[in-house]
Amino acid sequence: MAHKTIWGLDIGNSAIKAIKMVRAGNDAKIVDFDIIDIQGNDDEANRQSRVQAALNTLCTNHDFGRDAVYLSLPGDMCLFREFQLPPRSESKLNDLVMNEAKQQNPFPLDQVEMGWERFDDPAGVGVEMIVVRKNIIQDILVLTDKFKLNVQGITVGPLALFNFIK
Repeated sequence: MAHKTIWGLDIGNSAIKAIKMVRAGNDAKIVDFDIIDIQGNDDEANRQSRVQAALNTLCTNHDFGRDAVYLSLPGDMCLFREFQLPPRSESKLNDLVMNEAKQQNPFPLDQVEMGWERFDDPAGVGVEMIVVRKNIIQDILVLTDKFKLNVQGITVGPLALFNFIK
């Protein structure tokens, strides 16, 4: 479903960057933005509370209402893999990707969320795969639920930037 108004939140390692866009016909217009520092050091033990404090500041400064919110996580919280599969493997593509995921992913598949896309490659079928541990996604969703944000999707920073440029 296309939303008329959306927020994009990039929850990075040192700040939350927020942008609000409104659709006007085939165009999108930026109508608001903010950058909120995530105070403290790089200690992962208290990251959740530091991000919560930054989200609190952001939600105090801006009215999100029921606007759709899309989140971007730092690339270092994700595993990126690109690999090639043999030509003419389209009919078994999902099975082949899952087999590669088992081999290239350091975590059990039931502990991760995974997405992949196929691309044409001269050597066969190219696949780009992104894997994120479920607990990372659950932790951020617990935080956004506390602020009643209408989260519609989650991506990772490098992919969000690529999609924006494309």
